[in-house]
Amino acid sequence: MDWNILYRFEPATSKTNGGLHSPYDSKDRDHDKNKKNNGVISKRKTSSWGGSILLDKATGVWHMYAAEMINNCGIDYWIPNSRVVHAVADTYEGPFTVADVVVEPYAHEPNAVRGPNGEWIIYMSMRHPLDPDENFWNCTSSNIMSTKTSSPYRRRTLLSATLLQPRPNDTYMTYSHSPHGPWSKPVKVLDTSRAIWDGHEVLIDTNLAVTFIDATSIVGIWRKCNNSPKGSVCENQCCTFPYLLTASNWKDPTTYHAHIDRGPIFDAILSYGSEDPMVWTNIIQMNDNGEKKDIIKAILHDEQGPSRTTAIGRYAFSDDGGKTWVYSQEDAYNGTVFWTDDDDSYTTLFRRERPHMVVEDGIPLAVSNGVQESTNDDRSWTLVQPINQL
Repeated sequence: MDWNILYRFEPATSKTNGGLHSPYDSKDRDHDKNKKNNGVISKRKTSSWGGSILLDKATGVWHMYAAEMINNCGIDYWIPNSRVVHAVADTYEGPFTVADVVVEPYAHEPNAVRGPNGEWIIYMSMRHPLDPDENFWNCTSSNIMSTKTSSPYRRRTLLSATLLQPRPNDTYMTYSHSPHGPWSKPVKVLDTSRAIWDGHEVLIDTNLAVTFIDATSIVGIWRKCNNSPKGSVCENQCCTFPYLLTASNWKDPTTYHAHIDRGPIFDAILSYGSEDPMVWTNIIQMNDNGEKKDIIKAILHDEQGPSRTTAIGRYAFSDDGGKTWVYSQEDAYNGTVFWTDDDDSYTTLFRRERPHMVVEDGIPLAVSNGVQESTNDDRSWTLVQPINQL
């Protein structure tokens, strides 16, 4: 049976009235490792990169956990300037307003999920404990907004420079009984992926995302950077391929198993691969007798093609608890986003990555993405686009 149900993407709320976009409304909080609260006024807007969105049914408030860049920086400087923030809104489309900081830099790519007893759980790449001597990029309008500042060459140069530093970038889990915290001490659940990049060993974040399959067990997808096949672009720069993760007790890191020996979970994925998974469980009614089946679904950023920089997303699903997977051959979305505030008004995005499906009671309502509009500026923000099931 084909469980790959497709969705229609609807026009999104205008950029200034939806998602997480310049959360401080031109008042960008510069980061100072020696101060807890800062109020530096900036002419530039804060960049974010994707948001994991959950509903608090008790209050009706929607909560987003997103990556945000400090010190006026855009997405090109996410290492080590990214931190994880918590934002709130009255609807899943937003606009979201930042309420507090969950983890100061460096922390990135949060994937949030509700636990079996109502816990708020966040998986993220981070350095723990935080390094008090971290050297952060201090970006100004002059060195960010210049022409072609976000060119593929500069991004590769920055990425090579930061990844070549022997710094940890492992995946941690923290949880709370409230969406506002306090948060538990982060525990490491998955080691950094190691690969060869431009002739050097580098550390690659895992993008781990999970879903519950019973009261304690989880199934997840993470990415591993591989240098095969030989003779391909992957040999020199490595390509990211999704792998399976399982755990019998989500609170116990010793039960997490990365299943490296099984290889990538999707067949025939081409370079540069696929990354940024978000997974959820959808219960399908099989017949009139009430028989039901759990289908694990996922949405990912697809990087197959001549460049890592794409605005493409694709679906995947498993109907056997994550043992086998089907990866869609069709795009779920591309970089063209239509807006509700004007007929036929649209934006063609340069990058559209970090997809997070907004799911309530197993039903997808929208997808959020970290987006960058052009190569002329590395300013990024978080888009939320509603969808309907076909």
